[in-house]
Amino acid sequence: MPALACEAAGVGLTWPEGCARLRPRFLIIGAHKCGTTSLHHYLVKHRHMVQATRKEIHFFDRHYNRGAGWYTQHFPKAFPVAVLRGAMGRKSIAGEATPSYLYHPLVPARVGTMLPDVKLIALLRDPVERAISHWRVAHRKGWDDAPDIDTALDREAVRMAAHAGRLAADEQYVDDGYFRHAYMARGRYAEQLTRWFDVFGRERVLVLKAERLFENPAAVYGEACSFLGLAADGRVGFDVHNIGSGKQVDDDGVRRRLREYFAPHNAALRTMLGDGFDWGY
Repeated sequence: MPALACEAAGVGLTWPEGCARLRPRFLIIGAHKCGTTSLHHYLVKHRHMVQATRKEIHFFDRHYNRGAGWYTQHFPKAFPVAVLRGAMGRKSIAGEATPSYLYHPLVPARVGTMLPDVKLIALLRDPVERAISHWRVAHRKGWDDAPDIDTALDREAVRMAAHAGRLAADEQYVDDGYFRHAYMARGRYAEQLTRWFDVFGRERVLVLKAERLFENPAAVYGEACSFLGLAADGRVGFDVHNIGSGKQVDDDGVRRRLREYFAPHNAALRTMLGDGFDWGY
C-alpha cells in the first residue's frame, strides 16, 4: 500500500497495512467525569508524546462506520515525526482519550481487532459523585428535560433499555441519549471492566482511582507514565481541567438512593480490583 493510502482507506476493522501515520499506543477509556481531561493533558505534555487532532475521537463508539482510514487521519504522519524526534533523540508515542469507550459494550472487541497491542487506562470515581456530576452537566447543557435528578434517575432504566434494544438490533446504532442519560449505568464499573479484561487481559489495563488524581496528580501521572514505559517528565505542570459546574445537588436522599443502588456493583469491583477501590459505603 502506498505510504499515504491509509488516508483514503474504506471501512475496516484493522489498522491499514502500510499506513504512514502513528498508531495509538494508549487509550484513556473512561470513565466520564473522572478526570480524563486532566490526565490526558498531563500525558500529552510529555516530551515523548505527539498529539492526535483532538482528545476525544469517538471512533470506536460513535464513528465506527466511517472506517479505519477516517480514524488514522487523526494521528500525525509517522515519517516527519520520526525525523524530528530522531534528531532530538526521542521516541514518539500517540494516543487518545474518549471516556465513553469504557461504557459502550461493543468497543472492547472493536479496539482489540484494530489495536491488539494498545495499552488502556481507566479512571474510576465514586459512582455516586460521578452520577451527580454527570447530571449537573446534562442539566446545564439542556441534554435532559427532567426537572430534577430524582426524576432523571427514575427515567433511566426505561431509556437505557430502549437504547440497548436498538443497539442489539443494529451494531452501528448511535444516539446521544445512550451516553447522556446513563447516570447510573456508567457507574457500574465492574461489568464494564470485565468486557475489557476479557479482550485484553488484566495486565494491559491500568485502573486508577480518580480521587487520587485529584489529590496527588503528580503521583498518578507518574504511575501512568510507568505503565506506558516512560519516565515522568518533570516539566509537566498539574493544573486542573474541565472543572464541573451546574446545578448543585445537596439532597442526602439522592445520595442515599445512589449508594444503595451502587452497593452491589461496588462490592463486585472490590472483588475484582481489591479494597483500594472502595468509597466507604
